Amino acid sequence: MRTKNELYQQALRTVAMRRQTARALAQDAQAEAEAAIPGLRHAEEEVRVRGIRCAIAGASGKDRTETAAALAAAKQKLTALLAASGRPADALEPKFTCKRCEDTGAVDGRTCDCVRRVMQQLRRAKEKASFGDDVIRAKGNVKRGFRKMYETANPLTEVPDEEYVLPRELQVGDTVMLADTKQKAVVAGKPDKNGTVFLQIGAMRTKVPQEKLRLVAGVEEKKKSQQKQRQTAGRVSAQAARRGTMELDIRGCTCDEGVYQMDAFLDRAVMSHIATVTIIHGKGTGLLRKAIHQRLKQLKYVKNFRLGTFGEGEDGVTIVSLE
Repeated sequence: MRTKNELYQQALRTVAMRRQTARALAQDAQAEAEAAIPGLRHAEEEVRVRGIRCAIAGASGKDRTETAAALAAAKQKLTALLAASGRPADALEPKFTCKRCEDTGAVDGRTCDCVRRVMQQLRRAKEKASFGDDVIRAKGNVKRGFRKMYETANPLTEVPDEEYVLPRELQVGDTVMLADTKQKAVVAGKPDKNGTVFLQIGAMRTKVPQEKLRLVAGVEEKKKSQQKQRQTAGRVSAQAARRGTMELDIRGCTCDEGVYQMDAFLDRAVMSHIATVTIIHGKGTGLLRKAIHQRLKQLKYVKNFRLGTFGEGEDGVTIVSLE
């Protein structure tokens, strides 16, 4: 969480950026008006000179009646030129967000209320963004807790490494157990010439030496696992195309709902050997997109991801490449 001083400094930078933007827009408007209105530049210069003379007269204690009248006449001439072109009298003035401090952040040596309002907006935005992180962490803790409970309730029988021999050659779809971690996995490829096997461990794919595996069950257990996955994946609405791409539409979801649906969706995509998927999160405030990107950075089986380009959905979609 940011400190109060950090929020204050960022708020000042935000207000200063507003002032810089307003002045830049005013300069653009002035250049455009001078090009379109003959005599406007001369009228502006006359107002500037009359203003200086009026200020000098006041500073020296002289009567400013004549100089003030000349300044008012010059301003009236400038206003008339702007009005004749359909522009308001303040067309050349910067349009500051805060009229009180003119986006300087201070009034009479004190912090303007606009700075405090910006600090409140920054604080609320930070709290919303951190909520998505908290949900992801909480979900991970719950998963780890359930896994520990399952392992406690379903202990596996240990077999000494030096005595175990695979009863047959491993086949795709076999369920095996890693000897060192006692974790179950599914064989995703036949052993290569070096004796290593591709395994599917949950949503992760990895290579493991064949001698570290213990055969648990064959294709029958795989069928039961697939049936269970079909029953628990009803909430995920995804359509797989023959070219190997998939889409998940989570527009309108909260951050935690969107992350939950994406996790289940990516699990199915990895199990189906899908190389590229598309997450449709919409543009909106950007909070859902940020939560999705933070979760993708944590997933080991995500090779890379990017925002969509023109024709793909641009900032409203994220293209994910899987290992």
